[in-house]
Amino acid sequence: MVRTFSLGTVKSILNEVDELTNNFISRHCVIIRQTIPHLLHVYFSQPIAFNTIRLYLIECGWAQITVNLVKKRIEAGDFVYIGSGVLTAIEDFSDDVKLCAITISEELLDMALSGGMPAILDGHVPYAIFKPDAVQQKYYLDLIDLIERNIAFAESNGLVTLQLVRALLWYVDSVWKPFEASNAEAISRNKKLFADFMALIVKHVDTYRTMEYYAGKLCLSPRYFSTIVKQVSGKSAKEWIDRTVVTKIKIMLKNSDKTLQEIADSMHFEDTARLCTFFKRHTSLSPIQFKKKDVSWAE
Repeated sequence: MVRTFSLGTVKSILNEVDELTNNFISRHCVIIRQTIPHLLHVYFSQPIAFNTIRLYLIECGWAQITVNLVKKRIEAGDFVYIGSGVLTAIEDFSDDVKLCAITISEELLDMALSGGMPAILDGHVPYAIFKPDAVQQKYYLDLIDLIERNIAFAESNGLVTLQLVRALLWYVDSVWKPFEASNAEAISRNKKLFADFMALIVKHVDTYRTMEYYAGKLCLSPRYFSTIVKQVSGKSAKEWIDRTVVTKIKIMLKNSDKTLQEIADSMHFEDTARLCTFFKRHTSLSPIQFKKKDVSWAE
């Protein structure tokens, strides 16, 4: 299965790194301002999903990432929202990349959203990348500073922290909405359907691998659905489904001690022979050859 990180996982990783001096770790959130290249390579170069949201502002440099298997380039000035369960990986980045990121615990997030749900967090947007202006970027950084200082203050009031986190989430939503509105016409309905399809296969492909299943989930006829996917991406729906299955198998081969039988079971193959045949047809390597070879999941 795809690795899933919780806030606790992130805290454990950061606590092992001696050179982290500008980052803040507390019970309910992690704020990252200092990027460590080997940390990114070791823990985040393979696709992972978090069980909570992440917010990033890229302050300088650039990074090449994949989000739900779609490649994206982010650079200085970009703001990135990644929703819970979204599959992400960092493929490459510049030496000078710097960001200000916050990951919030599920518990604090639930409390902060108890009074209402910002549109960007309501589940219809798996991720968003947009470019706020300089004033908006500073406002975000100021809110992050306030959250950190309030939590770090020995006599801090939990209610103040809660309200600051709530303010941060609603502020990000308010900055994002004009971008969503301005992009509504540029992003065609077909592109939106394709993005929804990619989110669905990442979530369900362990069990469901037919084009008909995903067409049904999107309330489309299989023929029309197939045409849309091909027009938008240049690949067929079946190619995307198979590619996602192969990627998940690669991740398990490279990042777990699972046996072939365990991988076959988790991906609902009838037996290891069928898994091996499928994998070799798409990669020209057997699972064992791939596991031993010095290649990444993306190759």
